[in-house]
Amino acid sequence: MSKNQLVSNEELILSNMLEIQAIVRILTRQGITTEDEILREVFKLKLEMEEKIKSSSKEN
Repeated sequence: MSKNQLVSNEELILSNMLEIQAIVRILTRQGITTEDEILREVFKLKLEMEEKIKSSSKEN
């Protein structure tokens, strides 16, 4: 960690992961969604991102 960094990249990633998991738990506990639905959406977003990366690299 450099002198200018407040937190390390690892701490930032862990914090982000825990915050997302907390939101998922709250939404599923309240019956707003299911973990399966969230996982399907994550998979869908990953595919969309990969497609954008592929099309972006074709343009360059």
